[in-house]
Amino acid sequence: MKKDEYIKRKPHYNFFGDMVDADMQLEYLKDFADSTVNFLRHAARKSKKKKRELSNALMAIAGEEEYLYSELYASDVNQACIIACVIFLERRIKCFAHDLNVALQLGLGIRDLSGSLLERFRKYCENVAKLHIDLDELMWRNIKGVVEIRNCLIHCSGNIDEFKKKSEIIEFAKRHETPRIDGSWIRIEEKTVNVVIKTLREFVESIYKCALERFPKESDQIPAVDKERN
Repeated sequence: MKKDEYIKRKPHYNFFGDMVDADMQLEYLKDFADSTVNFLRHAARKSKKKKRELSNALMAIAGEEEYLYSELYASDVNQACIIACVIFLERRIKCFAHDLNVALQLGLGIRDLSGSLLERFRKYCENVAKLHIDLDELMWRNIKGVVEIRNCLIHCSGNIDEFKKKSEIIEFAKRHETPRIDGSWIRIEEKTVNVVIKTLREFVESIYKCALERFPKESDQIPAVDKERN
């Protein structure tokens, strides 16, 4: 049996395998964030006992080695983690939509829809595949907030006043007490990374739970798309 034929006959195993893969990737992101921050903390403590000579540029930026590790490097790592988390999210969304397309033989891809990737994903699941995603509006807003935090970092260097969708970030920050908004700037902290990973984990678990219910293990048949369902 060819691979594509197997996927069409057994979509349950395809979704299950992707769910396991997503969980492993999230665990990797969490461990990467935790391990890197712990390493920087250790380096900051070590710098108090054994100082190294900093270049003139680093001296002008940080003043001292401890601040370089504990604040500046840590901030850069946290921002990088947020960006990596949204890259993970976008890949997972595209993979999930592709699996739905193959399983239901829809003939219409997520790229054929309009809107942001998150908007297209929701339309694709609910309107095209007729897959009810068991997520409340708060979860959708949280996921959108995560994406907009990344967008603000990339397109506006974290300057929230220059970002058109700053209200999404402000509301996210109010709900989760992170990221910290310092004047015109968003400050990505260790707590921000932990909240983002937790949010992504809840999102991923929910969408795959819905998929596995739609495509049960014991069924070899491709569920028909219920065109009467809203």
